[in-house]
Amino acid sequence: MTGLATVVMVMTALTAGSGSGDLGETLARGWSAVTAGQYAEAEAAYVEATGLAPRSEDAWLGLQLARLSRGDWPGAAEAGARALALNPDSYWARSRQAWVKWNQRDLPAAREHYEAALVLAPGDPEMVLGLGFTLAGLGDEAGARARCDEAARALGEDPRIAACRAAADALGGGPIAGAALSATWLGNVRGSVERVASGSVVASVRWPAATLWAGVTASDALGIGQVGETLGAAHVGVELRLGSFTGALAGALLRSSNADTDGGGLASGRLAFMAGAWTLGIGGGLALLPSVSAGQVDPFVSVRAGAVTLTVGPELAVVDGEQLVSGHLRVDWAVSGRVGLWVGGYYGDRQNPVDADGLAFWTGADRFLGGWQVGLRWAATDWLALSLAWRYDVVRVDRGDGNGSGSADALYGGTLGVGFDF
Repeated sequence: MTGLATVVMVMTALTAGSGSGDLGETLARGWSAVTAGQYAEAEAAYVEATGLAPRSEDAWLGLQLARLSRGDWPGAAEAGARALALNPDSYWARSRQAWVKWNQRDLPAAREHYEAALVLAPGDPEMVLGLGFTLAGLGDEAGARARCDEAARALGEDPRIAACRAAADALGGGPIAGAALSATWLGNVRGSVERVASGSVVASVRWPAATLWAGVTASDALGIGQVGETLGAAHVGVELRLGSFTGALAGALLRSSNADTDGGGLASGRLAFMAGAWTLGIGGGLALLPSVSAGQVDPFVSVRAGAVTLTVGPELAVVDGEQLVSGHLRVDWAVSGRVGLWVGGYYGDRQNPVDADGLAFWTGADRFLGGWQVGLRWAATDWLALSLAWRYDVVRVDRGDGNGSGSADALYGGTLGVGFDF
């Protein structure tokens, strides 16, 4: 991968742009220092140039190059961002920023910049190769292999081609076993919903194109509506990845101390298609319980801009013939290759809300009106990840007329999770 650094050492002749003689001399001094390998001196000259002309794209490009050459990845990323703010269609800023983000292990951002550079320079073998390495780092075996092969047609016997293919081959070396543990507590101050405490254990096996998982969940709810409930769930699921398509199916069987839910079943599915920075998809779910049946469909769209991904869509549900409508929005931010933050919320009527693993369940008479969640995920090592989430919901608890007509109360609580790869 280090050979990719050669791309960043190529630079067109810098022009002053502003017509200032002092600026032109400063830029020329910086470029001379770069070509002589005197990167500290080059950085000083380009810093001076950005002071003379803060809106000079050439000054920021030069500073990006000087800092990149010194291995100052945060400084190079800052200078590259300033250059791109002035000219989003700069090939040099994009290609270098891709290399910088790769070295910062911010692979989603590296992918975005490599793809943008290829729009500006279609078929550029250096950018194709860099994208191949990046896709391998993101676990996309098929995409990485395709890019490695594409780069090979232009670069021939370049040793980096073999390294790229080896990175893709490593993804298919065998399944990865994993396990995840989580615990959740929800409650409120007024006591109308005293608490919901639950725990979950999930085991998984991952291949490059598929993931299988199975788990169990136990929860204990006091004060939900009129009846307390002890709930257990056994759940299984599969996710398949083929090119730009991802699909998933999951199901759960419920056992409960409440006859309204005991013996019920849950099923859910999801299909998504990714095209560049955009993802279009649809999810759906079905709950069949002794007391109620419910179905839901959730079309959504996601767009990625750098390290930030925005997902939005409506939720359309039918609960025993009653139609419910709500909408949701979520923002994910890949702070680095190991740290991610997210925040999301929903507004509108929800009923029978069930987390993906059957973690929490409410009877059909209670009504959720809106809420939000915020979470953090930290990949502490290559095999250990920690997660923490906080949620706040507004729920109208049933008071006996079957319409969830009681006063609205707030629920809040959190989930702590830990995941392992073996």
